[in-house]
Parts: sequence; C-alpha cells; structure tokens
Amino acid sequence: MSHYCLIHKTNPEQVFANLFLLRDYQRTLIETGMPIYWFNDVMPEHTAFAAAQYLAVADIMQGNDNTLHFYPDKPITHGQVAYALARIFSLSKNAIHNQASKQINTVNNNPNNSIASTITDNDAQVQEAIKACLTCGLFIAQGQEKFDSDKPLNTADLKTIAGHKLFRHIEAANTLTSLDAAQDGSLTRAQFAIWLYTIVQSKNLFGKQ
Repeated sequence: MSHYCLIHKTNPEQVFANLFLLRDYQRTLIETGMPIYWFNDVMPEHTAFAAAQYLAVADIMQGNDNTLHFYPDKPITHGQVAYALARIFSLSKNAIHNQASKQINTVNNNPNNSIASTITDNDAQVQEAIKACLTCGLFIAQGQEKFDSDKPLNTADLKTIAGHKLFRHIEAANTLTSLDAAQDGSLTRAQFAIWLYTIVQSKNLFGKQ
C-alpha cells in the first residue's frame, strides 16, 4: 500500500474512499500474483487467476458461500452470466440499463408480468439480473418457454451478447476467437471470466465497493 500511495501521490484513506483507486490498487496486487479473494482451485499460475480474483472481489462473479471453489472448468450458466452483466452495466450507470430498470419496475407491478413468469431461478438477485437482461435484449426468451438459468452458455450465445448495443463501443467484446469451447460449444467459468475481465478493465466497470 505504501508503495502504491507513493507512486500515485495519495494516501490509504483516499484509496479506500475512491473506487477508481481502490480497484486499481486491487488489480495491481492481483497481477503480481497476490490473492485478495480466497479460491483454492484458481492458483496464481492459472490463466484465469486475475480475472477470477477481480470479478469476485467486485461481486461481478459471485464466490460460493459453501466452498472456496471458483469452479473454473465448470460451464458458465445463463443465470451466472446475467448476474455478471447486470452488475457491470448497472454500476457503470449505463443509460440503456437505467431505462431497462424503469421498464422492469413497470413489468414487476403488472399482474400479467410475462418476463417474471419465464424465469426458473429461485435466487432473487439472479432473477432481477435475468429480468434486466431480458428487458435490455441481451437474452431473448423463446416464446412461452421458461428461461433456464442453469443452461450452459455457448459461443453462439456469447457472440449474440457481444453484438448487443451495450457492447457497441467495447472493442474487447470481440475477443471471442481466443475462446476454445467444448465440443458442445459450451464455455467454462474461467473462459467467460477472462473475457469479461478484459471488458471490465477496458471500460473501468468497477463493480461493488
């Protein structure tokens, strides 16, 4: 901390009070291999170490309350993706997402709420995130089918997301060619984290303080 403060001509109080400085300081620690969020399955030598650490401490990709696992090799699900996307765009105060939030409030107060009826996830935070993504058009519900939050995300899904207007001016969103998907096209939590970390850094989307 002292070294960081000297370089940036600041002090610890200012670092912890300023989200930009705090996230920059945390990123500096992470990229030297220092863990700031405890996972026992993503070591410093892991390619997703920095991404998993940063996204977890910023509450963009949640840790597991029952274990110390990040589960880097498990498929990333639509519900987990929705939570992450809702976090970064709401906290970046994106105008489109703010408008979507207003629409969600209107939908929630409507007894004929068709969006809420398509969601299978029981986690309230994930439900709200999915509603935001459905309202924004990041995800599209297929007719009357339930939105399966546990369905693995595949490369086609991610390309659709990356093509959304929210990502229009984010060049890092197009770094999909480096993702080596499984035979069924599904992507792992580690792969998605690396992709999202690149985007978060490029647009200074900091997540939760």
